[in-house]
Amino acid sequence: MNTITRTAEKDRKEFVNLFSTAYLREDRELKISLIDRFKKNPAKNLIKYICFFVLNEKDCDVKIYAMRALAKIKGVLIDKTLINSMMNSNDIRIIEESIMILGQRKYAGAILPIIRKLNNTQEHLLKRSCIVALGYIRRAEALLPLYDFFCNCHEEELRRLALDAIDRISSPLSEKIIMEIIEKEINEDIKVQGIYMLGRRRSSRNINFLINQFNRSSSQKVKTAVISALIDIDNYAALKSAYKLANELKNEELIMSVIGRLNNITYPHARHFLECSIQ
Repeated sequence: MNTITRTAEKDRKEFVNLFSTAYLREDRELKISLIDRFKKNPAKNLIKYICFFVLNEKDCDVKIYAMRALAKIKGVLIDKTLINSMMNSNDIRIIEESIMILGQRKYAGAILPIIRKLNNTQEHLLKRSCIVALGYIRRAEALLPLYDFFCNCHEEELRRLALDAIDRISSPLSEKIIMEIIEKEINEDIKVQGIYMLGRRRSSRNINFLINQFNRSSSQKVKTAVISALIDIDNYAALKSAYKLANELKNEELIMSVIGRLNNITYPHARHFLECSIQ
């Protein structure tokens, strides 16, 4: 056994002794100091003791403090501990913290448990946390459950969050879902949110869809959003369409924005189009 190994083993034994003392005496301050000690030197051989805090500690604040100490450390034991905590705790603070840390860890194995929690809880705060966490994890498996939630939810804040989570997931399916939401959505603000999302994706394949939305809508807000989205796509075809639609809408601010973008792109026909349009 070399010097480093001996030191590590000595530290572990000291930690375990203090850990035992903390539980025998129910010493809250000692428990917190042990978690602090772990945070300064997160040795692998001590992880199971911090996981014990997460699963067995009665003091909610100590439990959450232990979770946060584990948050950025990789390991299956930690992931399983957090899922266990999320599924079996009766304390809303513990459940929320577990969900958010699992999301920040981008742990794909948490998707199904989080979806179950999303569908089964009546707590607004937990629904919110589940949606945000699924957006952090960014896996395609969450898309259809998020869309299903969106379609069946009546709270605008949660529907907006679900749409945002769908947008965060990079997948051809997420784009199709956003388009379907834009097509079917009655709420104008959510429709506009989806339109801006398509613009930020900067894909030419969305140009015709956006133009169609402009032509079908009687809403100034939707029409303005379509032009802004085309400007965000920022290629000649999109900007050419945006210029025509902005003129149709007689929106001077958007017209000038398109002209500025057209002046900055190198596509050979852009300059000619601008000169002809301004004349």
